[in-house]
Amino acid sequence: MKRILRIARSIYNPESISPQNISGTDIQVYRFIKSLSNDIEQDIFTIKNIDFHCNNVKCYSPKFLGIEIFSLNFSCIKHLRENKNKYDAVQIHASSELFPLIIGEIISCVYKIPVVYTFHCCRNVTYRGKKIEIITNPIVNYLEKRCIRHATHNVFLSNHVVQKLLEKKVLLNTDKVSIIGDAIQIDNIAIPEETKTHDANHKVEILYVGRISHEKGWDIFVECARKLQDKDYIFKMYGPGPDTKKLKEKMEQYKLNNLEYHGFIPNEEVLPILSKADIIVIPSYYEELGSVVLEAGLAKKTVIASSTGALTEILSEGRGYTVPVGDVDGFCSNIVNITESNNYSSGQLLYDYICKHYSMTNVTNKYMDIYNNI
Repeated sequence: MKRILRIARSIYNPESISPQNISGTDIQVYRFIKSLSNDIEQDIFTIKNIDFHCNNVKCYSPKFLGIEIFSLNFSCIKHLRENKNKYDAVQIHASSELFPLIIGEIISCVYKIPVVYTFHCCRNVTYRGKKIEIITNPIVNYLEKRCIRHATHNVFLSNHVVQKLLEKKVLLNTDKVSIIGDAIQIDNIAIPEETKTHDANHKVEILYVGRISHEKGWDIFVECARKLQDKDYIFKMYGPGPDTKKLKEKMEQYKLNNLEYHGFIPNEEVLPILSKADIIVIPSYYEELGSVVLEAGLAKKTVIASSTGALTEILSEGRGYTVPVGDVDGFCSNIVNITESNNYSSGQLLYDYICKHYSMTNVTNKYMDIYNNI
């Protein structure tokens, strides 16, 4: 049985009920670990200890003087020094942060253990960085380039990212590259029956599900609600995040009667909520993939999204609608055109595509191929 050391800054169990500031990547990593637990042994280094309730998984969440990131770096190095012959490979989940890139570079250069990176958010293409990160941004971007070039294998979520990295000469070729998207559990999932009839007798429900943070474009969704106040639509928002206060202030400023904010929802309620909506809007300013598009596809829903990252690829060929990033008028016109034409047929096409390309079984098989070929 293969032995993998897995490093991720944070992991979140979607079965727990907690309104903490989480990301889709945290949930993806959790599901990924569980799906592979029968096939490989996994030791996990992350900030908070997670009980995976499965075999062959051990989680480490070291604390040293209360400094989490320092503890992870120090403890990983110490662990590898003592167990350098234990692992067949190290899998690193990178998401635009300095850690765990530092660990990956040390492992590649010092310990010579095969390193596989999954770039859930690529600094050199997707994430632009905040203004306050003006000093650290060049450092992290440079370190990410080194990690990509020194890796045994790199996994990116979309062809869009790979092409951009080739254009920028960060990637010199695709010899050690795989494109593997996020995954969604399809088997044994009860898909709720659609409750909307798409006729003139009900109020059209436009839905946003995601973190309330700048990169997710929540402000674009609010502007759509403001511009379409004269329509018989109800806009609903679900999710926690650092910009919740700003959202509520904006809602109060605009006095929108057609917009509701419902806050955090447990993971098991996401699919039923999606199934009751007419249109799912994903207005992200930047997005590597966006797991809500997978859930919307599973619910066979019509999706309108920003033309960024893998969203452009997933929603092409009639599987949904994309508009330029930040184009409020583009989102509004698509909403109106879909509802007035009563054309929601893209949802079935999206469902078929998601089942074929993004099932958890499909994705984990691809990773097993990588581990077996290292």
